[in-house]
Amino acid sequence: MKTLKSAKTLTAEAADWDSHNAEKAEKRLKLLKLWAISATVVAVATTISVAPLMHFQHLQVAVMVFDKLTRTYYMQNDAVLHDDDPDWQIRAESDLARYVKAHEGFTRGEADQNYKTVWLMDSQDLRASWDQYYRPDLNPKGSPLSFMRASDAWTLKDYSFSFIPSSEPDIHVAQVRYTYVKKVGMTPPTQQRMVSTVSFKYTKENLPNNVDDRMLNPVGFMATNYHRDDDGPIQPYSESGAAPTSAYPPVQTGTMPVQGAGSYAQAQPQSGQGYQATVMNRLRQIMPGGNPANGGGAR
Repeated sequence: MKTLKSAKTLTAEAADWDSHNAEKAEKRLKLLKLWAISATVVAVATTISVAPLMHFQHLQVAVMVFDKLTRTYYMQNDAVLHDDDPDWQIRAESDLARYVKAHEGFTRGEADQNYKTVWLMDSQDLRASWDQYYRPDLNPKGSPLSFMRASDAWTLKDYSFSFIPSSEPDIHVAQVRYTYVKKVGMTPPTQQRMVSTVSFKYTKENLPNNVDDRMLNPVGFMATNYHRDDDGPIQPYSESGAAPTSAYPPVQTGTMPVQGAGSYAQAQPQSGQGYQATVMNRLRQIMPGGNPANGGGAR
């Protein structure tokens, strides 16, 4: 038969158990403190040993150039585009297109990117004038951020480039022509041929140090002068890029030369039944189906 322990014995064992647990907890706490102190000492020692070498470290942004023809690539550090580069014109035209697009184009979604692109590709003097135009806090009425709405857009298309002589030895001058499409409010969209004249050079002075900024200006493009001029009248916008024209020929008299099967062999008087017959014959040639009265002509 099992003998029951006395109350005194149970009390003594309980006290001993509590004392043992307290001792174990104290040991764990001491070990944690020792580990923390050791880790701190190691971290401080590492910092002290590395600190003298920090001034030798320099973040170098590199540009990777990929040749689509040969499928090869190479790295460029401080990759400023030089005049003797065989791809100079191609790369310059690419930079000019990005610069002019960011300068003249606008949508709400591209606003911040456009501002930053132009600012990074401008000289110090042009940056000040760009800020005065674009920032709504400096130009509350004239900045596009002040009056352009989410559905409004200024877009550019159909670029062409030409380079003209410069009187300054290190400065290039280019004219960028493009179709400028404006869609603002409820008014019908318009288009106009424009020309932007850009004086520019490539210099290490304009290479951004920030990696993200370097993506916007990887080879040191710097615009030193910029202005925009009209290169044609304002016209209603058409998807084909040309202003809509009438389906009827212009009012003329006399004869027209033979230009092939798709043109009139002999002009008719531009009035009365003769003119109407000419128009109907022309529509039969250019409209699919047969009879223009039924919505079609010869294929």
